[in-house]
Amino acid sequence: MGILFSLVLLHAAAMIYAQDGFISLDCGSPPGTKYTEKGVNYVSDDGFIDSGATNDTIHPNNYFPRAYRSHRSFPENEWNCYTLRPQKGKNNRYLIRAMFVYGGDKGPAPLFDLYIGAEYWTTHINSKPANPIYYELIHLTSSDYINVCLVNTGDGSPYITSLELRPLDITMYEYQKKSLFCFPGHLNFGADVFMRYDDDKYDRLWEPISLEGCKAVQTSDRVTLGPNNVEQVPSKVMSTAITPINSKGSIVFSFESLNTADECIFYIYLAEVQKLETNQKREVNIYINGKRNGPFLVSTNMSTIRSETYSGSSSYTLIINNTLNSTLPPILNALEVFNLMQVRQNQTVDKDAAAIWSTKSTYGLLKLNWQGDPCVPQAWVGLNCNYSGQGAVNIISLNLSSRGLNGEIATALANLTMLESLDLSYNNLTGNVPEFLGQLDNLKIL
Repeated sequence: MGILFSLVLLHAAAMIYAQDGFISLDCGSPPGTKYTEKGVNYVSDDGFIDSGATNDTIHPNNYFPRAYRSHRSFPENEWNCYTLRPQKGKNNRYLIRAMFVYGGDKGPAPLFDLYIGAEYWTTHINSKPANPIYYELIHLTSSDYINVCLVNTGDGSPYITSLELRPLDITMYEYQKKSLFCFPGHLNFGADVFMRYDDDKYDRLWEPISLEGCKAVQTSDRVTLGPNNVEQVPSKVMSTAITPINSKGSIVFSFESLNTADECIFYIYLAEVQKLETNQKREVNIYINGKRNGPFLVSTNMSTIRSETYSGSSSYTLIINNTLNSTLPPILNALEVFNLMQVRQNQTVDKDAAAIWSTKSTYGLLKLNWQGDPCVPQAWVGLNCNYSGQGAVNIISLNLSSRGLNGEIATALANLTMLESLDLSYNNLTGNVPEFLGQLDNLKIL
């Protein structure tokens, strides 16, 4: 069709520099920035967004990763969106991580919302300068592009320090084809340092954690992961664990929920890390807010326990006890807790989105603040879209009258096949009216 995919052109250099489909953006760094840190290749966010101001983070600690030492702020516009185009495309699962380090140079930290496309993700709150805060989402996408948007809610200018995307295996975290907000995180019990790539090839950020009344235990042997490890938790994560100091004690982990209406699901990972005598046995029951799961026999082969969904609680408590048949206290190696996100709105169809992005690039339409998805949550200025409530969203009207357009009519418009009205009047366009406009069967007004 001859369409110019401006998004592909914008991302070409970054994609060449990426590894294994990783997208790693050092937000606010100078255009053309490229470097490798701890095996991950970072590039500037220039080209993935066309708004915002670049800044150095005030008081950057020397031990901070390089990607934490700058940020992009957004003093203008309500919505500011990054557009990512993963190599694997649609119908795949990705981990998306947004990192924030506030320098404290302009008073209290701002409060703002994060969205994935038109869907609310979370509200960012950070009260401590130079304190990294990150949010992770496991996202199943039905489109070739992903929009990550920062939304000004009137409590200060949004900002972002780094943005990362990691492709996952499609079989991982497969739950009702929903997106999962990782909260409180990927928890690595018994470890003493953060773990990520390349110990974890998917670059999940495993947070070391200890609990009161428990001690760390570990093995130098490689834990057998086996076919039950669908989520592909690294062997290094499973090689550490905690167990109660008191042999008759319990493991207790509590956290407050973000929203009582949210559904959450627990992924609990168990594996034996101690060499047992023939007469020893470790068997556990797992209680989530008082509801029992189990019993589960712990062995050197890893076990994954995925809970049912829970909701309606302001807090959650996970308790692991040994059973009456167990000769050893309980154990816990790792834990992930996710909030289930409801995807309520369809995105603009890919060909329409690509066509309008290309048109934006052709004519340099930056002043219109066209950000994110062209049609949702609301249509861009100059666009009308059809919202049937079912299926795809198409662009049906485009008004670029009196926008100072120069040159020929953009060939990308040929791909807006559902277009009913096109207004290009009062511009400085040259050349003949292209034949492809006559081939748009739905075009009624020109």
